[in-house]
Amino acid sequence: GVLSGHIVEAVDPMWMQTPAPYGPLPLAYGGLVARLTMDPYVLMLAHRLLAVLGIVLIAWSIPRLAAACRVDPVLATWLVVANPMLITHGIGAAHNDILMLGLACSAFALALTGRWGTAAVVAGAAAAVKLPGGLVVIAIAAPLYWRSKREPAPLHTTTP
Repeated sequence: GVLSGHIVEAVDPMWMQTPAPYGPLPLAYGGLVARLTMDPYVLMLAHRLLAVLGIVLIAWSIPRLAAACRVDPVLATWLVVANPMLITHGIGAAHNDILMLGLACSAFALALTGRWGTAAVVAGAAAAVKLPGGLVVIAIAAPLYWRSKREPAPLHTTTP
């Protein structure tokens, strides 16, 4: 609603005062690109780049998650990344959900390797793309809790 020119002309007036369901990351990114160019086609391509980044993050995460689940990482990666639905919906529709999912999968994969701090930051980025991305913190907390129940507490001994 704050932009003018060709960008606003392409938007139905019904949506002008509707709050965005997206978090601050895609809004800031879209605002930056809109300030650099008022060309709707460049904006469309810029948002599709975010979807491609999401698919790259998914492709990085899936083999790690599959290995943790004792599933063939190559097969899992092919089934997920080469899935026509992911490609056509993710890139074709340029939804922010793909970036959110890529960040969420990455956060979970990082958590499974014990990099909890990095996983928390990436999970926060997923939530900053779209709020449901923050639900990955449950998936991050579950293995941490499970691991704490399985491993005995370390003995604290002092050396005389």
